[in-house]
Amino acid sequence: MKNKKHPIGHGAHIPREQIRRAIGGLIMRLTRRAVLFLLLSGTALWLPGCAGVGGPFPVHLRYMGELIKATAPTAAPRVVGLQAFENLNSEGDTLGHRIIGKGVQSYVSRPHSIAEAFTGATEKFLREKAHTVRSVSGWDYKPETLPRVGAGVDTVVSGKILRLFCKAEKKFARTNMILDADVMFIIGDVNNRQVVTRPVKIRLERTELTFDNTKLERFMNETLADLLQTGLGQLP
Repeated sequence: MKNKKHPIGHGAHIPREQIRRAIGGLIMRLTRRAVLFLLLSGTALWLPGCAGVGGPFPVHLRYMGELIKATAPTAAPRVVGLQAFENLNSEGDTLGHRIIGKGVQSYVSRPHSIAEAFTGATEKFLREKAHTVRSVSGWDYKPETLPRVGAGVDTVVSGKILRLFCKAEKKFARTNMILDADVMFIIGDVNNRQVVTRPVKIRLERTELTFDNTKLERFMNETLADLLQTGLGQLP
């Protein structure tokens, strides 16, 4: 007796175990592809906000003009002797760090040092207030040396940068920033031989969805404008 062959086709019987195996394999392949797709998508979204760990990244510290309306009247125009500010910041010319997991990004003042940039910003601010600015040097912040250092000027301006630093930390898709500024403005009234010190401290917090050196630069320069307006908006 010849065996009858039943070709697989319409109406053919397929064992249930074989069907289960086929379905299980298909599900596993689809699951692997879905996981791979999610991983690639998450990496693509994470990279722009992270911008990689490394640096240092440059930050151009400068006076961008008055960003807030002054509440006090502007001082009468005068001749101001400007002496370079001292940078006593413990971080040197580093303006900020951003913590990403176990990595740290550094942001530094470029193309000028913090002291040079702050002095240049002060000059621009004073000129914007219609003062005539001249460069002076050698002042020891004492009233008795004002006539020698400040010959031909009404006021001598200088100061000490004690702190100008931003600490940023990435938390999931956001970056939290805390900026601390502490500047001692030292102003000498040449005619009256008097010295006024004006300490200005600012702490600001901000959260950004994305973060890079341009974001920190704007944050720093807004704070710089606020420092100058508070410390030098009115001269004695």
